[in-house]
Amino acid sequence: MNESESSKGASRPSQVQSVARALTIVEMLGSTRFPGGVSLAQVAQELDVSKSTAHALLQTLKQFGFVTRVLPGPRYLLGMALMRLGEQVKRRMPITEAAQPHLESLAAATGCTARLVVADNGYPLYVSRVEGEGAVQFTAQVGRRERPHSTGVGKIILASMSDEDVMALMRRRGMERITPHTITDPESLLRELEHIREVGYALDRGEEAEGIMCVAAGLTDPSGHCVGAISISGLSIRMNEDRIEELSGLVRDHARRLSDDL
Repeated sequence: MNESESSKGASRPSQVQSVARALTIVEMLGSTRFPGGVSLAQVAQELDVSKSTAHALLQTLKQFGFVTRVLPGPRYLLGMALMRLGEQVKRRMPITEAAQPHLESLAAATGCTARLVVADNGYPLYVSRVEGEGAVQFTAQVGRRERPHSTGVGKIILASMSDEDVMALMRRRGMERITPHTITDPESLLRELEHIREVGYALDRGEEAEGIMCVAAGLTDPSGHCVGAISISGLSIRMNEDRIEELSGLVRDHARRLSDDL
């Protein structure tokens, strides 16, 4: 093992290095950076380890069903074990059950897709959705971390954090441009978050996907801590300013009532 292999990403005293590396691979495969999977060389480069070390880690994850190997390539994708575990987590989350009638009501009342995310260290983690009649079909997988700076649910979660914590997160992950409307300037993001705190809801005006508008409101636990968000998403052409005002009130009302149930 060379020096860089033993030092880069070296585990903190409370971590086991091999476990940390394996979980880094899982996070890597689940990120939006590698939608088509990753190669052995990419894993080795990401971890700064030899290909033999990367191969051993991938083979171990594959044996337990956390990774699957596909051709041509070969490339590695997330395995079915994560879907099984994800369903277990979902069933054991009280917020999922409590949110279901609210999502169904929002979808029925608006014709939009209603979604639930939970806060995951500053990121929105997508856990449930209900599609309204004629709603836009979303392909995002349950259990996927979404971008915090370009989504309505993400910005609601960021707005619950201090500006210092927001900037620290943005420095770590970056602010990539997804569409021409994506906010990529830190100061502009902070101004947007201040406005969100004032009005109590967040908008995604085609920042994550062209032509799609999202209206989101935050969920809080009894201590006032933001634990997630609910949102509705639909075509931008159907959402003028009057419609946005109407929908934001509806989403905020459901978010308030759901928060009271938590």
